[in-house]
Amino acid sequence: MSDSLYKDACALVIIQMGEFANRFSDEFLEKYNEIEWSQLIGLRNVTAHNYENIVDDIIWEIIHEDVLKLKNIWKKILYD
Repeated sequence: MSDSLYKDACALVIIQMGEFANRFSDEFLEKYNEIEWSQLIGLRNVTAHNYENIVDDIIWEIIHEDVLKLKNIWKKILYD
């Protein structure tokens, strides 16, 4: 996370996922409830509005642990 361009790109991915999640209908969110939508949206808000105070280790952990899980769930949703 010492590369600020990489850090910014990772934060942008988090922000975009939260933006999209915030636009889904309640029915969609209930149907695909294996994703913790409120946490994803909340993380988007923190990342977008309090970016300068985000701890690099937290972003790194999210990117390496949670984004891969979300990617697999998104694939499942796309083919559903």
